[in-house]
Amino acid sequence: MISLPPYDICLCVLAVALFLCSGWMFPGTLEPFTTAMMGILLALLVISTTAFFAVRWALRHGVWFRLGGGFSVRRWYAPTTESDETLLEMQANMRKVCMNSIDTVLDYRVLQAEDAATLRRAVDNKIILEIWSQKEQRVVAFHMAFWTALNVHLGLVMVDRAAQGRGLQRYSILNIGMLVLDWFSLRFRLTDIGYSSSAFRLMSESIYKAYPNLYYDVKPEQFHTDIVNCLLKDYRQDMGISSVATFDPDHFVVKKSNASEGGGANALVEHVSTRTSRTGVARQYLDDLLEDEDEQLYVGEANLFAFIWRSLPLMKMLMTYIRWATVFVIFALHNYLVANASWYTPTVLKLIRFRHIIRGERPDTSKPAIYVCNHYSYLDALVIHAAMPGVHIIAKKDLTEEIPPGALRNYMLRVWTRGGFVWYDRKNKDTTIHARVSALLAAGKSVVVFSEGTSKRSGPPSEFKAGALRMATENNVPLIPVAIRYSMPIGVAVGDNAVKNAVTIMKMRNIVCGINFAQPIPEPDNMEDVHAAVTDLWKGLEPDMHYKSPEPQGGWGITLTKAEYRY
Repeated sequence: MISLPPYDICLCVLAVALFLCSGWMFPGTLEPFTTAMMGILLALLVISTTAFFAVRWALRHGVWFRLGGGFSVRRWYAPTTESDETLLEMQANMRKVCMNSIDTVLDYRVLQAEDAATLRRAVDNKIILEIWSQKEQRVVAFHMAFWTALNVHLGLVMVDRAAQGRGLQRYSILNIGMLVLDWFSLRFRLTDIGYSSSAFRLMSESIYKAYPNLYYDVKPEQFHTDIVNCLLKDYRQDMGISSVATFDPDHFVVKKSNASEGGGANALVEHVSTRTSRTGVARQYLDDLLEDEDEQLYVGEANLFAFIWRSLPLMKMLMTYIRWATVFVIFALHNYLVANASWYTPTVLKLIRFRHIIRGERPDTSKPAIYVCNHYSYLDALVIHAAMPGVHIIAKKDLTEEIPPGALRNYMLRVWTRGGFVWYDRKNKDTTIHARVSALLAAGKSVVVFSEGTSKRSGPPSEFKAGALRMATENNVPLIPVAIRYSMPIGVAVGDNAVKNAVTIMKMRNIVCGINFAQPIPEPDNMEDVHAAVTDLWKGLEPDMHYKSPEPQGGWGITLTKAEYRY
């Protein structure tokens, strides 16, 4: 940790500096003034020091503070010195919130302690915030965090049904933020666990080096796995994790975390009405990754400077805006000067911070062929052109309808058309598409077909339609399986807002896009074999979609003391 001296010490330094400067600059002329100023500064110093430590004491010993909206809060910092009655009252309040929220009391040590002595031992590393409702005349929410030798765990937030929807979960950030006053620390390691998309976004955006991360390109470091190892070895009950749960180090997923067997917080799963996403990259990512009883574990660093910087939206996004403005300048050159998508697509992928990976033997696009590929979104064209210069792509004509009418739609239509798109009007059952594709193949061109017939957010290839097989057979050209995969579910499904999707992608700096090629199939017999080949290619890209986590010091399951960790 980095220690920050209390601000009263800073005032002392300022007072001494003012005194020395005034004496050096005006020797003997301002002594009365200097003496008066010193007296005022010392008085302010005494008052501020007293007020600071009084507030700090109150924030650690359960003094109620009134907030807006009819709520008050009180906070406990390792309340081991409080009376038995106070501790048991605090526990009773928390148990009532659990019952009024999920109809049961979770298997946490603090909540299950049977007497004051056991409870006192359980709270020796806890920070607890209670929220009182003036309307309900009772405690309606609480947040319970804890610390280890290596980190602070964000912990458990429970809200009474009567107070849900009021945003009380945000006070957990206040509770953690008060550790700056508790420890005079600018930064400390922070962890959280859950399946909430809002927690995923919050940890990714606000916590420095948070892994996994929705927005930033963060590689797992030694401290990430060391902290996970420590938590899973010694703090499962404090985290509500089942004793039978296992850890996936590639995705930082705790499998069966909330299993009822082994003391997991299974009641939380039972009271979630649905975990199926309708929109949102964060929600879709968790839906794809987690089973019902799994949870995502986040490890990062609560850093005051990083938090302040990321709270400034203009500064944080300035370089992103410049990068995307450059992309549209490149599109303008393509639209009105040189119509060749292959020269600019690698540059565009770098500007939008996509890490492009090519697997398999890249085919010779100078020879006519039909490439059968899975499909996610409008971005697939960039991935394809960056790997296969000069190909033509069959695209649905209603792609442009996903963009609001106006200048932007016309601009992007020109980008795609001059980039080799072959438009297919499926609404009006376009009968000319086969003839146009045959003409391109006869001219020695290659064509890409998205044989699923639609786009989607994520996942393996869906069932293929047979159109590509017929065109390959009719024109006597080979059929080449190709697979595309993204590390994040950034695809656009039917009914999704493409503009909103693009705005979300603008914020992301960590997307890996992979393309994988198979050997040509000279005389394909059926689309089932082609689909199987594309699926295998898609699966082959999986290791490229995430970083490899380092082993914890000493190995998994080995507990080291704080002094043994290399920080």
